[in-house]
Parts: sequence; structure tokens; C-alpha cells
Amino acid sequence: MWEVLVMAENSNYPDGWEWLGDLPDEWEPPSEFFQPSSTIEYNLAIRMLAWDFLGRDFSAIIGRFITESSLFKLWYSQLIKGSRRSPKEQAALALAAWECTHRCSDAWQDLVEQVEISGRNFRERNVQNAFHSLREVLEEVIVQLQELREDVQEAD
Repeated sequence: MWEVLVMAENSNYPDGWEWLGDLPDEWEPPSEFFQPSSTIEYNLAIRMLAWDFLGRDFSAIIGRFITESSLFKLWYSQLIKGSRRSPKEQAALALAAWECTHRCSDAWQDLVEQVEISGRNFRERNVQNAFHSLREVLEEVIVQLQELREDVQEAD
């Protein structure tokens, strides 16, 4: 996926590759999501799981997020990457999954920020809203990653 995004920065595209100029702006994950693993989704999950304020219900949702992210990457590498699909279709699928991670990261960072702003007052409305938002985003992303695989398989 990074190769596609790097190519998009070039202003001179070969014939048939002009669509690279239409790619959305690249999301750069926060530096803390590059460790300890080389997988951004795992590192995000590790951060969330290590936070003492998320309960077991969140642990289960985070586990499902990791499962769906892993299943998507496995499916993508085995069935999509290098397939008869156009590079544009392959990039669109990769970017859709990347956007899922981006959404989870934003919701997570918002929760951490709201907790800090509140002085760790978990009853404050903004904190409660941020908890709810993170849960909602994780659940939506889980479904979206499943549906991406299912929709493409049904279209084949």
C-alpha cells in the first residue's frame, strides 16, 4: 500500500495511472503506533489494551478489531494483491482498510485527550461521549472490514 501512496506524490503519471492523483491525502499514523510491532493495527490495539480504564467489553471489541484486520490483510495478500484486479481496485481496497485504522486511531486519540482534559473525571459528558464514540467506531470498522471481503467475494 505504501508504494501506491508514494507514487501518488509524483505529478507525472504514466498513461492509465492518472487516477493516482485522485487518491485522498495520506494519513500518517502517530509515531507511537510504529512500535513494538511493525503492524499499525496491532500497536494501536496494544495501546488500547494497556490502558487501565477500558473494561473487558472493550478488550473483546479490540480483539475482534485485530481479528478482522488480520483476516482482511490475509485475504488481501492471498486473493487480491497480484490478482486480475486493476491496480486502482487493489489500491481502493487497501485504502478502505487503511481508513478503518485511521478512524479507530482518531477515536482512540480523542478518548485519551478527553480523559486528560477532564483530569480523569470519567463521569464527565465529553469523556463518556468519547468512550461511546470509540466503541461505535470499533464496531463499525469490524463490520466494514468483514463487508469489504464479503462484497468482493460475492462480486467474483
